[in-house]
Amino acid sequence: MELSLPWKRLGLLFIGVLASATLLSAQQSPPSTLAGAIPQEESAEMQLQVAAQAHEATRGRQGPRRLQLLHDAVEYYRAVAFWWPQAGEERAVAAFRRGEVHRALLEAGAARGAFEETLEAANKASDFYIRALLALGSLDRQENRWGDALQRYRAAVACQEASVRYRNDAREWIVKVHLSTMAWQAAEVAAGQWLATCEGPVEEIQIVDFQIRALIGARQLRAADSAIRALLERMAVLAAAPTHEGARIQSALEQMKAPAALKLARQNGR
Repeated sequence: MELSLPWKRLGLLFIGVLASATLLSAQQSPPSTLAGAIPQEESAEMQLQVAAQAHEATRGRQGPRRLQLLHDAVEYYRAVAFWWPQAGEERAVAAFRRGEVHRALLEAGAARGAFEETLEAANKASDFYIRALLALGSLDRQENRWGDALQRYRAAVACQEASVRYRNDAREWIVKVHLSTMAWQAAEVAAGQWLATCEGPVEEIQIVDFQIRALIGARQLRAADSAIRALLERMAVLAAAPTHEGARIQSALEQMKAPAALKLARQNGR
């Protein structure tokens, strides 16, 4: 039975670990990593495609077999930088994908190293650069390194040539970090900055919800109540529209956390 390309490549990884010298020409030095046991492709782009195929082979797998395939995918992604150290774009993508695999394996330290490598290889105008900053910020948050997380997210916002979507993701996380650390005024200000670049009424509702929760945390209950009323009035016509967008807006209003938070604050006499 003819095997598909990903399985052929994965088989070659095992063979290469046992007899790596046979995979290199006489002019090449022996590899120092498992990645070097993977055959070199004709271009960095093709090397990345092979790595992506190895990664794709992990889908739907469970248990020990999935773990083995994920570790194999890591080596295939490493092979991009091993064979093509000057290929900035492909190296950046491979490092980022490797970071995602490490994160799936709960290897936070290795994931951090891979995302840092992405920053070194990527063009600062590329989405992978800002995505690496977001990923590093996420790792910082998980370790309660709030100051470091804010630095990452602010650096992401400063990526002027990156897509607005990723920059707004960074703005959202800045607000969330401030709320998590009870920096109410900073959260309200950051939400206002995000509001200036929001991409539609659904996102606007989410932002205002954060702003109101910051007001509640700061015990500005009257201001919070006024902000809720103003938002509901402003969105009433849009939410009532018999369209998909109208349904999305109504759903966003129903998912707001500020009204319940305000009710609880009043019950607690805050």
